[in-house]
Amino acid sequence: MEQKDGENGIVDGSYGLGPEPKRICPGMPFTFTLTYRISGADLMFYKNGVERKVATTKEIIDPQFRLNGSEPYLPEVMKTHEGKYYWKAPSVDFELNYIRLILKDCSVRQNVVYGEELALNVPADASVLEFTPHLSDQHSVLWRRIHRGGDEEARGAVKDGRWTAQRMTQADQGRYTLLRESGGQISSTVVSVEELQIHAHVADDDVRDHWRTDVNISAREAVVTYFTAFGGEHVLFRDGMETDEGFDIFGNRITLQKSTLQKSTFSISKAQPSDAGRYEIHDKNGHLAISLYLERDPEDEEFYPTSLATPLGISAGVLVGLLCCCWCCCKCCGKCCGHDDGDKTESAAASPDAEQPAHIHDPSEMSGPGDPLHPPSSAPSSGDTNELTASMAYPPNPWENSPPAPDGGGGGDRGAPTAPWAPTDPGPRYQSRAWGSGQDDFLSSSPLCMDSATDSCTFTSNNLNF
Repeated sequence: MEQKDGENGIVDGSYGLGPEPKRICPGMPFTFTLTYRISGADLMFYKNGVERKVATTKEIIDPQFRLNGSEPYLPEVMKTHEGKYYWKAPSVDFELNYIRLILKDCSVRQNVVYGEELALNVPADASVLEFTPHLSDQHSVLWRRIHRGGDEEARGAVKDGRWTAQRMTQADQGRYTLLRESGGQISSTVVSVEELQIHAHVADDDVRDHWRTDVNISAREAVVTYFTAFGGEHVLFRDGMETDEGFDIFGNRITLQKSTLQKSTFSISKAQPSDAGRYEIHDKNGHLAISLYLERDPEDEEFYPTSLATPLGISAGVLVGLLCCCWCCCKCCGKCCGHDDGDKTESAAASPDAEQPAHIHDPSEMSGPGDPLHPPSSAPSSGDTNELTASMAYPPNPWENSPPAPDGGGGGDRGAPTAPWAPTDPGPRYQSRAWGSGQDDFLSSSPLCMDSATDSCTFTSNNLNF
């Protein structure tokens, strides 16, 4: 009841068991057979909910089919021919030789290195070369045997039965299909464009002295990017010029020079273990042309440098130690925190040999003429001057031995108390003295109350004249 397919794609199926899948390459012939010879049987085609008769054992209804004796066949299967096929007869209540025709991908895979040439054989019956870009369903005609109005060859040329395209890039990745004039497929080639990969070691003689690589991109269109072994990314060349960061890393050890009109040469001189990493060279459209892998051997003492973490760790440790020492000095001894100046001042004041300047404030300079608060006074005697100089050389500590505040109503023989919030004045001060003792300062020569009858002075706010 069931027999094997022949070389020409003849199909036999079993009835009553549902459609039997039959897969065939595009462009190949396919023959439909009827297991039992039943008079008046029709070949039916079912797709998208529509059933139609395409042939019988005696005639062809659809012009795409051909008849070989009593067996209809398709000379070249296309995408439009996918669907269900079965034989149907008035004397039979079920479908005979029920099949589902499926096109399978019979394309050939081909890899091309960036910048190299792609060549495809073009048979004599080929009429059109069609290109479908990767991840796209848009078709474009690259070549047509018979040119038509408005037709242009977008890529490549045919010569001596071969279609060739120069300087392949990732933009040329996709499916290349050769078709007959009828639209039947002859061949399909899926092309992938890969970058050129080069691996080298810093200890190699040709790398250590001068590592040179030819690039299928002009120097003005090449972009060189360096990926370090620690994950850093640096652009070394752009628009034919070395970048600032490229010069900071390599200096004059890297070059990108023009070799021909569409080619250049990238080189590194005196390669060092610190140069290890990946170097990528792209064209102006961002397509990757070359990946250079420069490797180093961690066990090779001669070429493997000490890790940067070691000197950085030592420097960080020294810095932390200095900070800790400075903090301890400030905490314990008060040094390194601005207290040295105070100590020097106290030691200079305590030294008997050091001459301290005496600052005598002239009341006449501190106030204008006729000021009742500061009337002019006579110059102090020599004894007074010495005593005054001594008193100014050793200013009293406002925080120690502060005199008690005088009673509200009476005068006192002591100076006014110093407020605890008053700022410390490192300069010379005047020492207050008792009234009427013959050693009064210039303020005592003219008390505010102007009462000389008593040693004490009581005054109100009316006595103040501002």
